[in-house]
Amino acid sequence: MTTHDNSTGRLLAVGDIHGCLEKLCTLMERVAPQSDDQVVFLGDYIDRGPDSCGVVDYLLDFAKRFPHTVFLKGNHEAMLLDFISGRDHLAFLANGGRSTLESYALRSGDTLPPTHLAFFHALKLYHETREFIFVHAGLRPGRPLSQQREEDLLWIREEFLDNDYDW
Repeated sequence: MTTHDNSTGRLLAVGDIHGCLEKLCTLMERVAPQSDDQVVFLGDYIDRGPDSCGVVDYLLDFAKRFPHTVFLKGNHEAMLLDFISGRDHLAFLANGGRSTLESYALRSGDTLPPTHLAFFHALKLYHETREFIFVHAGLRPGRPLSQQREEDLLWIREEFLDNDYDW
């Protein structure tokens, strides 16, 4: 459970940026976060859009300016980590990963900047406040939060959306 008291600021959630730095900047200008706001980013910072590297740079700087920021892992970050570790190249590349690699201008054998690697490895699977649970995709109905599988938190869709479970 978070220790941040949202009674003094807004609780904001932002999801699925997918490498679109310009759109992220426009959104943040319109929302105009304040120091007492908490912004929860719900994952999928990378892939598909033209500037995944710029998005991560922006988010790292954002967290310095807004200390209550929370970053969650999305399925695209999970695929990137699998790609980096050598577990699964195809899923990452087939789901927009090529644009991520291009935005970093990586050549064979190159790695991501250390601050970006640390960012990806530090992403949380969920964030809980007194009133809300934030995850990237959803939760498996009937299963306590402590027993949710990473696969469900990052990938579940219909079983979560079509269920009338009272969260």
